[in-house]
This record gives sequence, structure tokens and C-alpha cells, in this order.
Amino acid sequence: MKRYSRHIALNEIGIKGQNKISNAKVLVVGAGGLGCPTLQYLAAAGVGTLGIIDFDVVEESNLQRQVLYGKSSLGINKAIAAKKRLEDLNDSISIHTYPHKLDLSNALELFEAYDIIVDGTDNFESRYLICDASIISNKPVVFASIYKFEGQVSVFNYQSGPTYRCLFPDPPLKGDAPNCSETGVIGVLPGIIGSLQANEVLKIILEIGSVFSGQLYCYNSKTNESQVLFIKKNQKKIDQIKKMLLKEIDHQKCQQDSVVLSIDDALKKDNAIFIDVRDLHERPTINIKNYQQIPLIEIPKSLDKINPKKDIIVICQSGIRSKNAVQILRDNGLKKSYSLSDGAAALLKQLKNKTMKTSKIKNVFKEGAISSDFIGESIAKHQSKTDIGAHNIFLGQVRADEIKGKTIRAIEYTAYNDMANQKFHEIREATFSKFKLSCMHIYHSLGEVKVGEICLFVFVSSPRRKEVFKALEYVVEEIKADVPVFGKELFEDDSHQWKVNS
Repeated sequence: MKRYSRHIALNEIGIKGQNKISNAKVLVVGAGGLGCPTLQYLAAAGVGTLGIIDFDVVEESNLQRQVLYGKSSLGINKAIAAKKRLEDLNDSISIHTYPHKLDLSNALELFEAYDIIVDGTDNFESRYLICDASIISNKPVVFASIYKFEGQVSVFNYQSGPTYRCLFPDPPLKGDAPNCSETGVIGVLPGIIGSLQANEVLKIILEIGSVFSGQLYCYNSKTNESQVLFIKKNQKKIDQIKKMLLKEIDHQKCQQDSVVLSIDDALKKDNAIFIDVRDLHERPTINIKNYQQIPLIEIPKSLDKINPKKDIIVICQSGIRSKNAVQILRDNGLKKSYSLSDGAAALLKQLKNKTMKTSKIKNVFKEGAISSDFIGESIAKHQSKTDIGAHNIFLGQVRADEIKGKTIRAIEYTAYNDMANQKFHEIREATFSKFKLSCMHIYHSLGEVKVGEICLFVFVSSPRRKEVFKALEYVVEEIKADVPVFGKELFEDDSHQWKVNS
């Protein structure tokens, strides 16, 4: 507890409050300008379980304000890069990474696993999705937004308080509100506003002070002025969301009009050219067939360079400049012009995904305990291979721990199967890239596993003995840190509790 001595010295916190922080589970959506300071202070404070979801990668333009990262982070997924830095800051907490986009398929599952949601996103589609998923799952959301020199903070859906939809009932049309990649933002502003988000999270956990529920705190960094606006609860809108399935709710507000084309639809067009209207220095670079780069300001005088017989797909950083370019093109007779619905980074990610889908994701889960017969058969399959010099296995077994005078008799394992299988797959691929292995097997139990029975089986083989030692340790630590598998400890008196770190 020495690390947290300054917390414990506060009468409002003490050891009891620090234990509350250690037992808390907080999901941060977006590890960008707002997410970075929020994550740093929550990790430093000792929040026991942090989840980080972000599909984006670190770019050089991020370093001006996203101070969690450095040059060594460039090109790395933000959630993974953030975890590496935060583990150095505090290695006593659990950090789960989700290097994917928050969407309709995973939002509710993710939210159910956490106590508090932090919204660090910069687009309306994500904000409305977070709002609606939090209403349905009954989770508080610590919200913030930034624009040039101004920031806003609020807490939504806290103890049945107002939600984001009480402030903004419906999403705007796409393109009506630019983000910081289009308008710019002063670098210190996300640090100020993100720190306020972390403060709200800690107040909610500790149940102290007044929370910005029903209030929108507004700060201007140029004038140092601040004000608080009060938000009236719209119960009718909240009830409307509660009655609907998440997938039935419109989070995009007619943004897919005749001008806008999704990445999937754009890549299906055989007769398309891609016009990038970003400035020449902007990253990431795109390498795709039939690609041209013409900055937006040069489009009116470069019409002769564009083939009018082709479907014209216009790309920018976020989808705003591309819509302006499409308007210019259509006004000049190029009617088959479309704006790509997402920016260059999303296109690049999808292009990479298409080339990476070479190995099938395997289901690693087995119902109940993993038997000795199954383990023996799995090993025996590889004993006759003459290129293998060493095998190594890890068997995770349920212990009869005694907790507060009660003895564990079994653990009941549950998981987000698709998400967990994807994570197991990523760990497997990463292990093969790091170590010279001949084969690897990973299996994990679902359902009830009794004391003395096996719940996790990892088997690796390699031509070299040292490789299997290092590889096995790496795999087991990655599974423990990153795979969303949860264990319910069942005691002999028929009571239970969730494991702090499954």
C-alpha cells in the first residue's frame, strides 16, 4: 500500500477507499487525446481492472497531445501501446486490451464486464452507441469532448440521471461537425479534460463529492473561463432506448446517403479509382490500385486528371473533406463520385485485414475440465516428429484456496467466446512470430471445473529447448493479462464470488 500512501492519508479515502479503487473495473473507449491522461491517472490511482478498446494505431500527429506514447509506439495499436506504458507505471493492476472498434456486436458484452465506462471518442456514431449501450446495460458513462481550445465534461446515466440523448436527442448528419483532425486542438487541452474525466471516475468509485451528473462542465483554455450548464432528464427518450434492441437504433442519422459509400462497397467496385484529397504530408500513406493524390484545394483545377468513366471514390482523413470534394466533382459533371464513409486509417486497416486472413480462428474452449486422456493424446500426436527437439506444457489447475474462512470447491468459467477466441488467436500468432516453434496447442475450460482438475492446457514444441521455456512463459502471461475469460469461485458453503484476476 506504500504506492497509495497519499490516497490513504486522506480521510475521505483511507484504506477502505483504496480497496474500493482496487476492486473497480473501468472500461476506457478510445485511447487517444482524452483516453491517454484518463488511463494514466486511473492506472496510477490503482484501479484494479482497466479495459482499453481502440482500433486505431499511433501516428506521429498524435504525439502532440497523446503523451502516453512516444516514437517507439508509432504504427502500434493504441490499446496495446497504452497497456505497455501503463504496466510500467503500475504492474499491480490488470489491463485488458481490445484492439478492435466498439460496435453493435460487442458493446453490450463489453459493458457488462465493467462498472464504469469512460467515453474518450471523437465521433458521434461512437458517442450515441456508448450512450445507448450504457442505458441498456445500466452503466454510468464519464463523457468528455474537445474542440480547438474548449472542452466539456459530464457524467451520464449515473444513478438514473440524464443521458447523452437528454442533451443531444439525435445524431447530426455526418459532416456537420468536424473532429480535431479537421479543425485542430491545442495539445494541453486533452490533458486537462481527460484528467477531469479521471477525477469523475474516482469520485464515482469512492462515492465522494459531487459528480457532474445532470451537468455539463465547459472550459475555455484561451480565457480560463468555465461554466456549468444543467441538463434536463428526458425520460421519454430513455424509455424509448430501453424498449429497443441496440441493433435497431440509428446511431448514424442518415449519414449513408447517395454521396457516401462504405469501405466494403467501395472495395467491391471493379471500375473504381481512389482520389485522396488530403494534403501531401498527411499520414497514413495508402497503397492501393488506381490511386491518385490530389489535395482538396487543387481539385477544381485538376478535373482533367480524373477519368470520368470511372467510379470515383474520394478519401480524406475522416470523411468531411471528401464530401466537399464530391460536391465539387458532381457540380462539374462527375456524377459517379462518392465519399468514403470512414477515413484513410480505416481503409488501410481494412486492406491489411483482407491480406492477413490466412489462418482460421480456432475454438479453444472445452466444456468442463480438460482430461488427462485429452492431454496425453494431444502430446502423443507430436512425439514422432523428428524435427522437434523439445516439448513443454503448462497445466492450470484449480486450487482449494481458502478465502475469508471459506474453501473453494470449484471455479465456473465463462467467456465472451468470439472475442476470447480472437484474442487466443492473436496470442498464438504473436508467439509464432517471436519464437521458433514447431507447433502449439491452447485449450481452456468453460463451465464448472472442480478443485484438482485442469482448466488451462498449453503445449508448445520447438527444435530448441530454450525456445519452449521462453515461449510457454510468454503465452501464459499473455493469456492471464488479455483474454476475457472470467471465473466464478464456488465455495463449499454454496456461496460464490468472482475471481479478481481470472
